[in-house]
This record gives sequence, C-alpha cells and structure tokens, in this order.
Amino acid sequence: MGFDPVSMAVASTVVGMYSQYRQTKAATATAKAELSARQTYYKRAEDSQRAALKENSRIRLEERQRTLSELRVNQAARGFANGGTQLAVFGDFKSRLDDQIDEATNQGLDQIAQIRNRSTMDAFTTGNQIAQNKYAGRMGLLSAGIEGATDIFKTKQKQDYMMGDNPRRSPFSVFSTT
Repeated sequence: MGFDPVSMAVASTVVGMYSQYRQTKAATATAKAELSARQTYYKRAEDSQRAALKENSRIRLEERQRTLSELRVNQAARGFANGGTQLAVFGDFKSRLDDQIDEATNQGLDQIAQIRNRSTMDAFTTGNQIAQNKYAGRMGLLSAGIEGATDIFKTKQKQDYMMGDNPRRSPFSVFSTT
C-alpha cells in the first residue's frame, strides 16, 4: 500500500498555497497592528503636546500679568503719570511679552502639526505596505498554484511513462522477452 504520487503532488500544492495565504494574512495583520500601536503613540504625543501648550500658555499669561503689574507699580512709585512716554514704554513692553507668548504658542502648534504629519505619513506608508503585501500574496498564490500544477503534470507524466503498456517505456523492459 503506497501513496499515489499525483495525490501527494496535489496535497503539496494545496499546502503550499494555504501556507502562502496564511503568510500574507499574517504580514497584513502585523502591519495593521503596528500601525495601530504607532497611531496610539502619535495620538498620545499630540494630546500631551496640546496639554503642555495649554499649561505653558496659562503660565506665560500669568507671568505677563505679573510683569505688567510690576511695571505699573514701579512707574507709580516713581511718580510717573499714565500718559505720554510712560504709556509708550508700557505698550512696547506689553507688545514684546505678547510676541513671546505668540512665538511660544506657534512653536507648540508647529510641534503638534509635525506629530500629525508623521501620523498621516505613517498611515499612508503602512497602507501602501499592506497593499503591496496583498499583491505579493496574490502573486505568491498564483506562483504556488502554477508550480503545483506543473509538478502534478510532471508527476502524472512520469507515472504514465513508468506504468505504460508499451514495454519500451517500462523500466523493466530489459527483462521482457519481446
């Protein structure tokens, strides 16, 4: 009782194609899981940056108010009236503080935008990778199928040749009397 070589070739082809299919599915699932983990990281980084920006803005505004209050107290202690040059100095000082707050806010917003851009680019790149994995998987399945069909055909040809009725095709033809 032996194994039929053609059946073995068919089974081998089916196993090869299934293996290729599972490999493609695993690569796709891995890429999706990694993307999900990176997207979670980017979301946390963005939220953290946004919270830091909010807190830093609050602190800078408090510092601005305190600095402007100190400037008013100093001017009042020196006996300056609220007019003319003193208001110009006060306005210039206030403007510089506002510019510093705006610059810090813009830097924080730029960092948030960079995080969002990295997230978007990562999603795009991973999407392309997943698409390429799927395409490569289909090509691998096709290749395994063609290779299997070729092996089955070759095995069937060998079997027909070895088991044929013509004694010249038989491996035992040297023992025949014809």
